Amino acid sequence: MKNVKNFLKKAANADFLFMKLVMIIALHGACQAEELRLLKVDNVEDSGRILVSTLHDTKTRKNRIFTVTSENGINGIELYRKYLNLRPKHVDHRRLFIYYKSGKCTVQPVGINTFYSIPKKIAVHLGLPEPNSFTGHCFWRTSATFLADSGAGIEILKRHGGWRSSGVAEAYVEDSIENKVKIRKDFLVIQLKGNLRPLHRQHRQYQQD
Repeated sequence: MKNVKNFLKKAANADFLFMKLVMIIALHGACQAEELRLLKVDNVEDSGRILVSTLHDTKTRKNRIFTVTSENGINGIELYRKYLNLRPKHVDHRRLFIYYKSGKCTVQPVGINTFYSIPKKIAVHLGLPEPNSFTGHCFWRTSATFLADSGAGIEILKRHGGWRSSGVAEAYVEDSIENKVKIRKDFLVIQLKGNLRPLHRQHRQYQQD
């Protein structure tokens, strides 16, 4: 989470506005590259305090609705508005993401390979080790991990990611750092209780003697 906040807060909009918006939408909606590519302007509703986004064409063929808010010092809504205001008036398609460079947008829609390359480019900018390991699946995996770490259950994770099977959601719950901490705490409590019982019996025996 630290790297995400660092990039969104410190990276210059002139160079990274497009990537910032992609990251925000992808993390909020657990979006895959193809879903981002097909996302249209009409799929995002700016209601003032939140953005309501609808994914129509997903891998599981299910519609998914998610929201984007401004929190933790990161104004995702303002970034969306800045990007949308740069959209040329003569764009002849409705795809949301169009190419952005040096503070300007072109009319050309962003291709799938560009979305796959974004996590690596962000990792390079942040100076993270092994940037080649940051693939196009990073955003939806990170989104699911954040949600699992917050304590979300399997059914919530399934709806969030649009997964039919519980297997994927279960894997994120099992790998959740918070879940591992809870399991460790529960284990320690059980161990302590188990060790205290014989001590308690010894104490009672001592009092009787």
